[in-house]
Amino acid sequence: MGLVEFFHGKTFSGLHTMLAKKILQNADYLCAMSSADKRLVERELPEKKVAFWIEPPYSNPAAEAKTFSKKESREWLGVTDDIILFFGFIRPYKGLIYLIRAMPLILKKKPNTKLIIQGVFWKDRQKYFDEIEKLDLKDHILIREGYVAGDDRAKVFYSADVVVMPYLDISESAIIPLSWGFGIPIICTAVGGNVDWITDGKEGYLTPPKDPDALANAVLDFYSKKMEKPFKDAMKKRMKEIAWSEKQEKVILGDF
Repeated sequence: MGLVEFFHGKTFSGLHTMLAKKILQNADYLCAMSSADKRLVERELPEKKVAFWIEPPYSNPAAEAKTFSKKESREWLGVTDDIILFFGFIRPYKGLIYLIRAMPLILKKKPNTKLIIQGVFWKDRQKYFDEIEKLDLKDHILIREGYVAGDDRAKVFYSADVVVMPYLDISESAIIPLSWGFGIPIICTAVGGNVDWITDGKEGYLTPPKDPDALANAVLDFYSKKMEKPFKDAMKKRMKEIAWSEKQEKVILGDF
């Protein structure tokens, strides 16, 4: 049986680069998990042939919890406004600060909007609270610190109209399949593997990183053009396209 290696771009970061090259050179089959990673390994290991597969979700997260209506989920949160959601670990590369800075622009045209931040701060926690204070956004942003799973995670997602991922850089993110599993569309930056899932204006919106104006315009466009249903319909179609295939199974089982 050959050696199959799945990898993502962080494999080639910092001190890991030399070790990663040594390990991956021994592989018979290299599978990049984003098109950006494929380009990276082709640059680092030009002699290797690299396949690219989007890693599909192995189970539907919505099936692991109860289904809740948007209304009852928002009642559970104590929110009556429309909701945009940021979910996951809060690290600098996730770009949350730019979403916070987009909120005054969103609220100027759509004052009944609430940003829910559900996650764990990695570091520099206070800078986000300082930014919220400076921009006078305390009444428009709800921060829920901590990890959630099961029914609580489901209610957080079902409360939202759209998930926003303002990442500065990314290899591939688990938040997209997680959000899509709950049927929630996404606005994200056009970095890394995000572009493999989403075509701008089809399954969601793509914006440039570090651009609060672009994020705000995408959110406002989402609401003004009533894009929730069209995005959901396109998401369902895309999920079928990237479902686990017979070819992928053969590679994993050694029949290649």
